[in-house]
Amino acid sequence: MDLTDKDKEKLEFLQGLNENEFIREMVIKCKQYLNIDFDEDNELIMNLIVMSVEYLLNAGVKFQQYSVLYKQLICLLVFNFYEKRDNEKMNIFISNMINQLRYSQDV
Repeated sequence: MDLTDKDKEKLEFLQGLNENEFIREMVIKCKQYLNIDFDEDNELIMNLIVMSVEYLLNAGVKFQQYSVLYKQLICLLVFNFYEKRDNEKMNIFISNMINQLRYSQDV
C-alpha cells in the first residue's frame, strides 16, 4: 500500500521532530516532571515524546510548539507511557490508541 501525501507529510514531520529544539526542550521538561536525574532513558523519553505528538495529531490536535498547555499534556502522556507500563489501565489506553490509528486511516 502506498502512502498518501498526507501520510508522507506526517511521517516527514515526525522524523524531523528528533532534530527539533522542541524535543530537546521537552526531554528536559519530561525528565523534571518524572523526577529523573539520569540520562540512560533519554532516548526512550524522546521516543515517548514523539509518540505523544503523533497520538495528539491522530486525535486532531495540531502541533503547538509554544503552548504551555500542549507541553504539559505531552508531559502527562509521557508520564503515563513511562510510569504505567505494567498497569491494567494502560491496556485500555492501548486499545484506544489502536482504535484511533484504525479510524485515522483513509479507507
